[in-house]
Amino acid sequence: MEISIAAEKLFSFGTFPVTNSFLIGAIVSGALMLWTRRIVEHWKEVPRGSQNVLEIIVESILDLVQSVTQDRKQALKFFPLIATIFLFVLFSNWAGLLPGLGTVGVYGEHNGHHTIIPFLRSTSADLNFTLAL
Repeated sequence: MEISIAAEKLFSFGTFPVTNSFLIGAIVSGALMLWTRRIVEHWKEVPRGSQNVLEIIVESILDLVQSVTQDRKQALKFFPLIATIFLFVLFSNWAGLLPGLGTVGVYGEHNGHHTIIPFLRSTSADLNFTLAL
């Protein structure tokens, strides 16, 4: 089995190619946005369930950023960017553990070698993801 650091194109919207790792990244982003929106819409004064989880995540990341910056105002300034990157990378890597990602595909030729070209693949398996971060 050959490991490819470039994503394989699944289809395209006009001239924009949609790759197998981009698709998983879009699904992870959409799921995080929907999950957060659902929690915020049903916000309660006394948290329960998913709201507890979200509050723990937010408070933990904010405390971590504050411990680095040593200033609450600076921590609040950098928190949205750091939390977004952290959660996207975390859930993208967790999505890579799902059964079938990277293993279900078509048998074909890639760069002159016969290998499985996966339909879906973890976002972090693409070199572009690492370079973009």
